[in-house]
Amino acid sequence: MVAADKILIGGRYNVRLDRPKPPMGGCDAYEAHDVSMPAAPLLALAPQTLRARWPEYALYRHESVIPLQAQEYHDGALWVMCSPLPGPPLSVGFTPWPESQLIESVIRPIAELLMHLDGLGMTCRALRPDNVFQEQGSRRLFLGPLGLTPPAVHQPVVFEPLSSAVCAPHQRGDGTIACDVFALGVMILMLCTGKVPLEGLSDEEIVQRRFERGSAAVYMAGATIPVGLVSLLQAMLSDTPAYRPAPKDLVTIAPSKMFSSRSRILARVPLVIEGYALRTPQAVAWFAGRYPDTFLSLLKRRVIGKWLHHELDLVDVARHIERLVVVGGVVGAVSSKTWILMQAVSLLDPTAPLCWGERWFWPQALPHMMANAWREGEDSVMRRDVFGFVGLLIATPDLVNKAQLSPLLKQPLQHFLRLARQSSVKGQEQARRIVYHANHYQPCLSDQCWDQRIIQSVGLVCWLEKHCAEQGSFPGGALLDKHMRSFLNVHATLGFMRSIADVHVAGRAVWVSDLQMIARVQQMSDMGPLSHIAQKALPYLQEELSAWRSKTVREHKSEQLAQLVERGDLGALLSFVQDPSDLGRDQAQAQEAEHEVETIRAYIACEAERLSATQKQARNLGEFCCLVVGIVVAMSSIWYEFCGH
Repeated sequence: MVAADKILIGGRYNVRLDRPKPPMGGCDAYEAHDVSMPAAPLLALAPQTLRARWPEYALYRHESVIPLQAQEYHDGALWVMCSPLPGPPLSVGFTPWPESQLIESVIRPIAELLMHLDGLGMTCRALRPDNVFQEQGSRRLFLGPLGLTPPAVHQPVVFEPLSSAVCAPHQRGDGTIACDVFALGVMILMLCTGKVPLEGLSDEEIVQRRFERGSAAVYMAGATIPVGLVSLLQAMLSDTPAYRPAPKDLVTIAPSKMFSSRSRILARVPLVIEGYALRTPQAVAWFAGRYPDTFLSLLKRRVIGKWLHHELDLVDVARHIERLVVVGGVVGAVSSKTWILMQAVSLLDPTAPLCWGERWFWPQALPHMMANAWREGEDSVMRRDVFGFVGLLIATPDLVNKAQLSPLLKQPLQHFLRLARQSSVKGQEQARRIVYHANHYQPCLSDQCWDQRIIQSVGLVCWLEKHCAEQGSFPGGALLDKHMRSFLNVHATLGFMRSIADVHVAGRAVWVSDLQMIARVQQMSDMGPLSHIAQKALPYLQEELSAWRSKTVREHKSEQLAQLVERGDLGALLSFVQDPSDLGRDQAQAQEAEHEVETIRAYIACEAERLSATQKQARNLGEFCCLVVGIVVAMSSIWYEFCGH
C-alpha cells in the first residue's frame, strides 16, 4: 500500500482511499477506523459542498439519523466520520410493509425528526431511497447524515413537490418542512406498494402528468394501499403545501386515522394551451413557462383573465393578471415578455418558484446557482441566464418592489440583495464573493483546486505551496487566480481582517497583492515556512530591489533576500523588499549624491569662463611685467650712460 492510498486525518482517523464504499448521502465514502480502536470500523465521507448551516446540522442528533462521530480538516478539506451503515439502502430493494409497521417504524419516528427540525428552522430535503437505510434483521429505518449536500440536489423528481420538481436540482433551495412531508408521503406509498411511483417515466412526463391530474391522483392510481392510509397519503401528497399535515399531526397518528384532504378546484371548461387541456391555475402557470409565446398571446387577448374569472371565480387574480399587459412594459434591461411572464406565473400560483425566461428557481438557491454557473463554460446558457439575472437585480434593486410577486419570492430576493451589499466591490468580483458570503463552507471554485474540496484559507495556501513545488511557472506573473483571490478575501473578512484586494496598491503588480494575501494567512494561522511559494516569487521580489539606488545596497540585499527565501517567511520577505525606512535612507543618500553631482557639474560648466578670465589676467600681467622690465632696462641704460664713468 502506497502513502496515497491512506491518509491520517486529525491525527486520529485512518482513511483508506483504496477502499471506497458506495456513495452515501450524495458524498463519496471510504473505509476508515480510529487508530485508538482499530477493530471498530467507521465510514469516512468526503462532502463536496456542505449546506450553509452545516454547524447546526453537524451538532444535530436524532435516533432516526445515522450519527456523526467527528469532523476533521485535512489539507483544508472537511472529512466527516460516521458510524457504519446499519443495513442496505431502500434503493437496493425491499418488500411491501404492512400498515402497522409503517406507522410504528416509518411515520412516527420520521415525523418526529421533521417536527424537531421544523422547530429549529431547518429542513431535511434528503428523504429518498438511496439515503434511507433499513437496519439488518428489523424494520427500523435510518436516514443518512444531514446537511452534507446542498438541499434537494440529489432528490428524484418523484420525491419533490411540484413547487420544487419544476426546478433543476441545484435551483431548488432550502424548501420548507412541507416539502419533507411530501417526500415522506412518497416514501410511505413506495413501502406500501413495493415500488417507486411512476417508475420508468422521464422527469418531464412525471411533472406533466402531475400538473394535469394532481400528484396524489397520479401516484395512487391503481396502487394497492391499506385503507387506513389512503386519506393520509392523499393529504401528504397534496400539491398545495398548506393542505399537507404538519409533522406534529403525524407523530400522534393511530391506525386508520382519517385525514381531511381538500380536492383541487377544477375549471368547468379547460383552458387549452398547445393541445393540453388545463383545469387549474397551477397547471396553466407551468405550461406558461413551457410555451410563453402562446400564453402571452392568450393573455393579451384577455382569454386568461376571462377563464380565471368565469371558470374558477378568481376575480382578483384575473384583474391583476390582465393589468400586467397594460402596465407591463420594459423595466431596465428586462424584456416585456420576461417581465410579464414572471409576474403572471406568481399570480397564478403563489407557491411556485420564480420563472425567469426558461428557468425555474427559488431565490434561496441563487448563491448555489452562481457557484454552479462559475463552473460552467464562459459561453454556457446557464452562466448567461444566472449572472444576467443577478446583475440586473443588483443594478436595479427596486425591481423586487415593483414586481407583483408572492412573499415566498420577495423576501429571499431582498435577503440576497442584503447579502450582495456586504461586499464593497462591484462587477464579477462582487458576484464571486457573494457565493462565499452566502455559504462559508463553499469550496474554492478555482478549476486548479476544485477537486481538493478546499474550504479553509490555510488549506488553499498549503495546496499552493505543493503546487509551486510541482509547477515550473505561473501564467501572467500571478500566484493566485481570480477565484482564489475572492475566496481568500471573503475568508479574511470573516476573520475580521482587512481584505487585501481592497487596499490601495496603485502601480503595484498583481503578485504583490497575491503575496500579501498569502502572507496574511501564514501569519494568522502560524503556518510553517512557505519556501516554494517564496522561491516562485523570488524573481518578482528581486524586481522590487530595483527601487534601491545604491548598487552596493542592492547587491547586499539580494544576498539577504536569497537567505530569507530559504526561510519561507513571506511577511518577512515583503517587509524586507518594501522597508520604507531603509528605502527612505537610500533615497536620501541618493538625493545627497545627486546634489553633489549637480554641484560638480555646475563648477565644470563655469570652467570656460574662469579660464578666459585667467588668460586675460595672465596677458595683463605679462604686459605689465614687460613694461616694468623695459623701464628697468631704460633706467639701467640711463644710469650707465650718465653715471657709469
